[in-house]
Amino acid sequence: MSNLGFKAAIASVALLISAATAQAGFVLSIQQVGPNVIASGNGALDTTGLLSVGTMANSPLVDPGHAEILNGPAGTVGVFHGVTGPTSFGSSPLTLASSGQGEFAGIFGFDDVLFVPLGYLSHTPLSNSSGYVNKTLAGLGLTLGTYEWTWGTGVDQNFTVQIGPVSTPEPASVALFTIGLAGLALARRRRLR
Repeated sequence: MSNLGFKAAIASVALLISAATAQAGFVLSIQQVGPNVIASGNGALDTTGLLSVGTMANSPLVDPGHAEILNGPAGTVGVFHGVTGPTSFGSSPLTLASSGQGEFAGIFGFDDVLFVPLGYLSHTPLSNSSGYVNKTLAGLGLTLGTYEWTWGTGVDQNFTVQIGPVSTPEPASVALFTIGLAGLALARRRRLR
């Protein structure tokens, strides 16, 4: 591979990695931890482009059949309409969490709704968790996978739910994979000449 081709491949990988990081938004991970299910979320949200529809009282819960997960402590929250994404991530009736802490955040995909702390300022970091004691992922009706809701293309305009073990390739692995693909493409082009 020429020096120019190598530099182009590295630049492409860096651009892909920075683009993925720039769109981080809020990520909520639901994992089996011993006999319990733990839902923990981190990130920030930008409510630009969403319609504020007021406030309501909420409690932490999961309802996979309606793509609903509300995470954090019970209380009054802000409600925004206009997200786009999956309308389910499993099947089962609603299950209330045994506990919740941190700053409230949630999604109700079936009704295109995002929940944030009351008075939330866009891009403010959020962190929360909820526990489901003596429950399993299957018992809660959750389907393993990654589910994402968006409402624009800007930074923090996405809410992602990851259910079950999630393997994320390290940036170095992504770079090596991309360089390998670029090398194969270059070799193929040379062979065709």
